[in-house]
Amino acid sequence: MQKNRLSRIDHARLLKGTRALRVHGKLFSLVTASLLGTGVAKYTCAVSTKVSKKAVERNRIKRLCREAVRMHIAEAAEPLAHIFYAKREAVGTSYEEITRDIAGLMKKSRDVHQRSSLA
Repeated sequence: MQKNRLSRIDHARLLKGTRALRVHGKLFSLVTASLLGTGVAKYTCAVSTKVSKKAVERNRIKRLCREAVRMHIAEAAEPLAHIFYAKREAVGTSYEEITRDIAGLMKKSRDVHQRSSLA
């Protein structure tokens, strides 16, 4: 489980130096960047206090996000870093809705990366 988690250091490094691709869904935004030197796709779920002031709600969204991503991370063909940012709409939603949104974002991201690599 931990091998696919993106560390805080890698997260900060990715946001500073690399070109990243953004795709937006109803509940989450996904930032995808290339991971050099690793052979595995990694991810992290970020929930700001702007989404919810309550830590209980933020932690619930993170747990549901991690579980949904864990189910779909194997589909990632390339070693990319996936950073999921929760939106306010994610508060109080069901696991099924979160899973659907994350699956859609992963598919969008994969399609855009394939198109950009062909060009």
